[in-house]
Amino acid sequence: MKRSLIVFLFALITTPLQAADTSIKKAHLDVASLPKKILLIEPEIYVKELSVGGVAEKVDDWSTQAKTNVRTALARQINDRRLFDKLELPENMTSEELASLDEHVALYDVVGSNAFYFGRAEFDAWKHKKNDFDYTLGPGLKALSDKTGADAALFIIGEDFISTGGRKAARVFAALFGVVIPASPTFLSAALVDLKTGDILWMNYGFALDSKDLRKQEDVNKMMNDMFINYPGRVGS
Repeated sequence: MKRSLIVFLFALITTPLQAADTSIKKAHLDVASLPKKILLIEPEIYVKELSVGGVAEKVDDWSTQAKTNVRTALARQINDRRLFDKLELPENMTSEELASLDEHVALYDVVGSNAFYFGRAEFDAWKHKKNDFDYTLGPGLKALSDKTGADAALFIIGEDFISTGGRKAARVFAALFGVVIPASPTFLSAALVDLKTGDILWMNYGFALDSKDLRKQEDVNKMMNDMFINYPGRVGS
C-alpha cells in the first residue's frame, strides 16, 4: 500500500481532475460484455495512526472495522443497484493458491496506481493511455475462474491515516506561524479484473483529506457510492 498512496498523492497534486466521473475502463466494455459473476477478493484495508512526527503505525482493530465497513457498503451497492452476482472465495483454497492471490493483490496495488496516474498524466508519451486502457495483472488467476465459475474478480484496497490528538494540535499551532503539516489522507480503490486474462476492465477510486474516516460506516458508504455510481450497467441512482 505504500506505493499506491505515494503515486496517487503525486497524481492528485500534479494532475487536474476535470470531471466528476473518475472511473476508467477498457474501450470495448459495455453492458453486453460486462461480466455477471464476480468473485469478491477479500478487501485489503489498512488504517494507521499518524504521529506528530509523521510516523504511521497500523492499528489492527481499526483496520478490521474498516474492512467490515467496506464489505457492508459494497453489499449495499450490489443489492441496491443490482450490479452483479457476487461470489465468495472458496474455503478449500490451497496454500499455493492463497499465496498467488496475495501476490496479485500486491500487483494490483502497483498496476492500479500506475493506471490511475498515467491515464490522467499530461505527458505526451502517456496521453494515449487515456483512450487505450490496456493494463493487466496477467493470467495467473485463471485457476480461480475454473474453480469458482466466476467471470471476473473485484479487488478493493484502501488506506486511511488517523492523526493523533497531538498531531492535530500541532497542525493548529504550526498554522499560526505559516507552517503547514500535511493533512491525513483516506484512499479507496476498486477494480474489476478478468480472471482468464488478468485485464483490468474497470476501476475507480475515492480520496479525501481529513474529511473521511474508514472506521465510520457513513463515511465508507459515501465513498463507495461515489466510486460505484458510474459502474457500467448499474441500475438505480
